[in-house]
Amino acid sequence: MFNNSEHGALTLMGTTILLWSFSWIVMKAMGDYIGPVDLVAARYTIAFVFLFAIQLYRRVPFLLPPFWLCVGIAAFQAVAFQVLSQFALMRGGAGHVVLLAYTMPFWTVLLPGYCWEPDPVLGIAWHWGLG
Repeated sequence: MFNNSEHGALTLMGTTILLWSFSWIVMKAMGDYIGPVDLVAARYTIAFVFLFAIQLYRRVPFLLPPFWLCVGIAAFQAVAFQVLSQFALMRGGAGHVVLLAYTMPFWTVLLPGYCWEPDPVLGIAWHWGLG
């Protein structure tokens, strides 16, 4: 039914889904031992070290992307979403938070397109004083 490359891709996709979904249960359990902001900081530190090592191993040049765009993405998508998710995990079940996290890409793509036609990226940059 599937060739080797499709079977490998489906296996990797399934493994990613299982690990990602299990991570929410682990984060919920870790809330008893570490604060939500500390947990997010630890996760990001581990991810940074891991990705930095991969970049050094592959000898990829360190090119800086646009600074203010990175600051906006870091502040709102990465830090705010993760910290708010950790606070939600402290209050509610992992399933509720996962449902919100799984649907987040849909409403974050639709909302700017609805609010700032015809160019959502320019509208967001202008709104936050970056344009």
